[in-house]
Amino acid sequence: MKADAHKRPVLILGSAPRISLPVARSLHRHGVPVELASFAAEEPRLVSRAIREFHRLPSKDAAPDQFLRALTALIAAKKFDMLIPASDPALAALAQHYEKLSPLLHLACPPPHVVERVLDKAFTLEVAQQCGMDVPFSRSLSSPQQLQGIVSQLHFPVVVKPQARGFKSFKVMYFFSIEELTAALATGRLGEVLVQEYCPGYGVGIEMLIHGGECVAAFQHRRLKEAPITGGVAVMAIAEEPTPDLAQASSWWNSGSIRKTAVPC
Repeated sequence: MKADAHKRPVLILGSAPRISLPVARSLHRHGVPVELASFAAEEPRLVSRAIREFHRLPSKDAAPDQFLRALTALIAAKKFDMLIPASDPALAALAQHYEKLSPLLHLACPPPHVVERVLDKAFTLEVAQQCGMDVPFSRSLSSPQQLQGIVSQLHFPVVVKPQARGFKSFKVMYFFSIEELTAALATGRLGEVLVQEYCPGYGVGIEMLIHGGECVAAFQHRRLKEAPITGGVAVMAIAEEPTPDLAQASSWWNSGSIRKTAVPC
């Protein structure tokens, strides 16, 4: 499909194939020119008929000033209409530079104070509890000494996730004994982490588009395969109708008022 000459291009920040490619293909089907940029060296250089050009930016962590200069220069040169983050690190980057980027183009992300609620896992759990949702036992810590204070409350295995926002050296780890977890924390390489009880079962995710405080579209996926298999990122999922109880708990609105939008799987 040829891009519509009257439609300004869109830039996707982040090149996670399972996220960036579907977004690019959807925009491409509607005649929107799409380019993709990545600031993480470990992310692949994606090639697709839906992606007009790929850009490699400086690391936002190792060279934050160079990253911002390169991104703003790219936006000015290409005259992008919108910037879409395709990962948590990309979302954190847009929130960090929201004031400088928002005058240049449309940012497909909420203001920084809202992003903070999404990326801060401890805050997310606090809000979930306020909504009356069941949450796993969770504690933030960074040292073996802090771990000793909650040993009596832990039941192994436990799940460990990075507490810090932005790019992380790992996404999720599992520990099956206090000795393993103590040794890992003693190295100092994990930084501040969130330790949670392991809850077996299957994963269901609800995605919502909120505009003006109203849910205008709701979508639910059920995980069929995850990486790692003990629980993590969905690598195969099936689309399904949102579960009313889960949808209501996720948004604080009456599920009967949703204007549902069908999304092809």
